[in-house]
Amino acid sequence: MRKNLYFFLIFSTFTWPLLAQKKVQVELHLKDQSKFVGEADFSDINFATKYGTLKIPVADISTIFLSSGRNDELKVRVVQLIADLGSDSKSVSDKAEEAILELGIDAVGYIQKYLDDQALKETDLYGTTDRLTQIVQHIMSAAGDMEYRETDRIVLNDDSQMDGTFNQ
Repeated sequence: MRKNLYFFLIFSTFTWPLLAQKKVQVELHLKDQSKFVGEADFSDINFATKYGTLKIPVADISTIFLSSGRNDELKVRVVQLIADLGSDSKSVSDKAEEAILELGIDAVGYIQKYLDDQALKETDLYGTTDRLTQIVQHIMSAAGDMEYRETDRIVLNDDSQMDGTFNQ
């Protein structure tokens, strides 16, 4: 009997926090119009910082805009295309522009990093930065507000917002 009691106490110590969490219905709407529906096994999201912990109930979150994560292959490709865009060969330059436009919104973060680099602007021989600026404007005008944001934004049910930047 004593062993059973110890087993029950140990078991309940480890499982009680899991059972105490209330499952929450979650819907994720992705950029490609697909949708995931399911239950979250956790009812709160905790953001721990050096200033303290912010506890947000999942059920109270109405919208989350997620940024794209790091993609080293895409970064290498965009950097190469930018180099090709600065080529003195018109055909190579035009093909690079077409390829960047095909990448669309995913390339904008990497292009913006290039445009923000003052040293690269000073060595620009063939108007690459001007062309890239026009390409970004074209991509951004084609993309809606919901497809691209420079900041991540979480909108809570009372219309409070949390903003921040993402790293690429």
